[in-house]
Amino acid sequence: MESVSAVIHAVLAEPSKIIWNSIRTTIKNFRNRESNFKDLEGETNILIQLKDRVLRKLGVQEQTERDRLQHEVDIWVGKVNELEEQVNKMKSSVRSSGGDVAEYDLRCSCCVLPKLCRLSNQLVKMMERVKHLKEAGESYAGQMSLPEQLIPVEHVPGAPITGQKTASINLTKVLDKLKDDKVRAIGVYGMGGVGKTTLVSNLNNKLKQEPSANSFSIVIWVTVSKDTNNRKIQTRIFERLKLEVRNEESDETVTSRLHERLTNEESFLLILDDVWADIDLQKLGIPEDCPRSKIIITSRSAEVCRQMTTEDAMLMVGTLDDEEAWELFQKHSGEVAMREDIRAVARDVAKECAGLPLALVTVGASMKGMSDVRLWENARTTLRMSAPDIISIEEKVFKPLKWSYDSLPDDIVKQLQGY
Repeated sequence: MESVSAVIHAVLAEPSKIIWNSIRTTIKNFRNRESNFKDLEGETNILIQLKDRVLRKLGVQEQTERDRLQHEVDIWVGKVNELEEQVNKMKSSVRSSGGDVAEYDLRCSCCVLPKLCRLSNQLVKMMERVKHLKEAGESYAGQMSLPEQLIPVEHVPGAPITGQKTASINLTKVLDKLKDDKVRAIGVYGMGGVGKTTLVSNLNNKLKQEPSANSFSIVIWVTVSKDTNNRKIQTRIFERLKLEVRNEESDETVTSRLHERLTNEESFLLILDDVWADIDLQKLGIPEDCPRSKIIITSRSAEVCRQMTTEDAMLMVGTLDDEEAWELFQKHSGEVAMREDIRAVARDVAKECAGLPLALVTVGASMKGMSDVRLWENARTTLRMSAPDIISIEEKVFKPLKWSYDSLPDDIVKQLQGY
């Protein structure tokens, strides 16, 4: 009899142990349902952040690496999204049942208790899923190399505008337009040499020197010039992003890559300097659905700016008035321009520069140290005789500038290149 009892005990012991462990686990889960629910919410939020990090890293990978991981990451993202949806439904279910999970205890009605027991066990299972998905996500993130760290703003050589009233006012106007959420593209126009590039280079460098004034994750400067095409502009943008454009890539592929890369950027400022003709930004690959990103265009043509921006987002840079022009000219020609026997002639020379900063700086610098009044008179005569039948102020001023420019020392030439 004892042997039979022993056999029965042995047969029932293991199943009983399993059943008891299951009951004990259920009780434990039930008691810990409040902390488990909070843990699930917290871990799910971490998982969602990991998903965003993986997608951002995937977006900046080279094409071959992105193609290798894209399918697996897509499946993983789908599972994360599914889990997120289930967690949100669970939150709604808990609230609709009368409140937070913690408000229920063993004295709840018989219809609520079984529901909470199932919910408690489900919480544990979902935590296991979160754990596995996090491990997979970290694995994907680890397989993708970080792109080279980009400097948010690169210094652009240019003459400072400190003490220049008109240029400082224009700088403030452009900065204000950058802060306007309704403005996507800003057009800065005016004749050649009037100071458009100087203005925008000062803006660029201000964003670099004062990080608090910069709301962009990256500022991209591209000098467009007259003889250009989309591929050249795209290549310059890719260089700024530390990426390569392969010769065998089609225009469509390059445009798609650029669009995807800039879309993944938190916010960007694209400065297109010296634009001569309308550029189709969409064909270039510049995304439109990036509300925090901006574009600045500088051009001699108001019509070009009008085609690429809106009327209320345009700024004309005009010539300087006589007094401000004289101050700028005197700054670069030095004290010799204030000599009693030279001052009147020097003022005439400054007036012949037609208020154009480039002309004032170039001619002023070429006359620095010239103490012979005859040299000043010769400069005045040359400027007055230049292209008298030409209506365009630009042509009238820039033809004789070659005379001044060629006479400048190399170090001064380099300083003037910023204009």
